[in-house]
Amino acid sequence: MAELAPRIEGKEEELAALRAKADALWAKVVAGQPETDPVPLPELLGRLPKDRWPKDKTDALRLGQAYQWYAKYAIGRRVVISVPASEVTARLVGVGKWTANVNYEGTGLALRADLMGSKWMLAVFGDNTVKGLTDADATRLRAIPLGAPVEVRACLKEVELFVGESVLVRLADPKLQGIGP
Repeated sequence: MAELAPRIEGKEEELAALRAKADALWAKVVAGQPETDPVPLPELLGRLPKDRWPKDKTDALRLGQAYQWYAKYAIGRRVVISVPASEVTARLVGVGKWTANVNYEGTGLALRADLMGSKWMLAVFGDNTVKGLTDADATRLRAIPLGAPVEVRACLKEVELFVGESVLVRLADPKLQGIGP
């Protein structure tokens, strides 16, 4: 066993160097993508490198690595999710001024993603008010059939993993694709 210790230590150093190289490559990939290009939420979450996948809820080391990776490469990015038009409601807030509320709870059960080798439920919460809409925006929103998808673009603010069960994500500053500012 004593003669294996130096070899193990060497392999751990080699693995750390490879992780640093992978992080540098990810930084280049992220840097090459404009902040304004939203990424589908499941796709962004699914980019977590395999060597950072927690095996189960007791795998604190990899869970920590996953959170570090998300903090570095996902938090702050604009993401896009599709919600049924029935989950988006317009509300008059003044003469010619509207907001729209997105019911994320209605979509959380429907959003599923292949993450870390299995299916996960995505529970979405956070800021759900789209501000700055006009009469014309409200009219366009009401014209969308209730079952039709509406693209919501928002900033990813938080990711919380419940290993093997669900991923909770908090969004902020939502916008509707093609409607409003």
